[in-house]
Amino acid sequence: MENPDLVCFQETKIDDMNYNIVREVCGRKFDKYKSLDATGTRGGILIAWSSRKFTITDMNTRVYTISVFLKFNKSGESFCFTGIYGPANRSMRHLFFEEMKEVKPTSTLPWLLCGDFNNTLPGNERNNPNADWRGSVRFARLLTDMGLININMHGRQFTWNNDRESPSMARLDRFLFSTEWNNKYPNSQQSALPNTSSDHCPVLYTATTNFKKTNVFRFENMWLKNQDLEEVVSNAWNTNQPAHTPKQLHDKLMATQRQIRIWAKEKVGHIKKQIKACREYMGWTDRVREVRNLTELEKFINCIIKKRYTDLAVLEEELWKQRAKLRWNKEGDKNTHYFHAVASASKRTNNISQIEVNDNTISDQKGK
Repeated sequence: MENPDLVCFQETKIDDMNYNIVREVCGRKFDKYKSLDATGTRGGILIAWSSRKFTITDMNTRVYTISVFLKFNKSGESFCFTGIYGPANRSMRHLFFEEMKEVKPTSTLPWLLCGDFNNTLPGNERNNPNADWRGSVRFARLLTDMGLININMHGRQFTWNNDRESPSMARLDRFLFSTEWNNKYPNSQQSALPNTSSDHCPVLYTATTNFKKTNVFRFENMWLKNQDLEEVVSNAWNTNQPAHTPKQLHDKLMATQRQIRIWAKEKVGHIKKQIKACREYMGWTDRVREVRNLTELEKFINCIIKKRYTDLAVLEEELWKQRAKLRWNKEGDKNTHYFHAVASASKRTNNISQIEVNDNTISDQKGK
């Protein structure tokens, strides 16, 4: 089985968790834990991790959730992890939803949640789509209001099966995460593992900081906002030989592509770095104003920087809007973080984790 750094169990049915139990279930590696004890033999949550990997800085235990604030020992970066066991009783659902809202971190700390939510989303998350559709709509609305991102499950459609002759099946278990988490770890995946002794299957979540980039040329819509582009394309196209054959057409297109790449690198540049530089300068002028008046030159430069920052923000929004493929978005809507999240989700959906050829599994990038 895979080698996780953090594990979370729901419905432990243990009302007095101790380290001996954790060690027996999880192994020696997981030497730190926090738990929400069961009421009798009902409920219970266990979160365990290795002290070599994480250090706990805070925790919060409620009725249906337990949150631990962890810090990576190597990088020093922090995040919040919440284990969840939602009530099976639908009459308690509103209390569970309110608790989820209350445990949301107040800061911009990356937030990862997992557990048995005992709720499904609209669509194909139950083998009986008419079962509890109102609850599914409410759950979807909750995730939207909280800004939580749900991604597809690899390996299977459902995570729970009552194992009857005509079984009821549903996707009750999942990982969710905030936009801040998505921005930090855009390449994430959750996979269903075989359920060997439970009516729920384990879910494995993996995340990395980035996708492997390929040197594929993509025309960016934001370039159209620059009046120089037409001249660049015209000059590049007209200075090459006529396109009478497929080979000539290919060469002509490649030459034009190279000129656009050079122009974009020199004239447009790295938008994110330029935005950061503009913010740093505007922050510097704000601090200077606290101790003295700006000189006329500084005022002039500040006006130019603010104008440049506004233009760059429009270009950045256009960039992520295109990558998110949100054609319906109205001109002027500004939610770049949302576009970034959708684009990352699209990358996850389009990503092929492995390929099977003649009973051989290929997972490395070069082999694929």
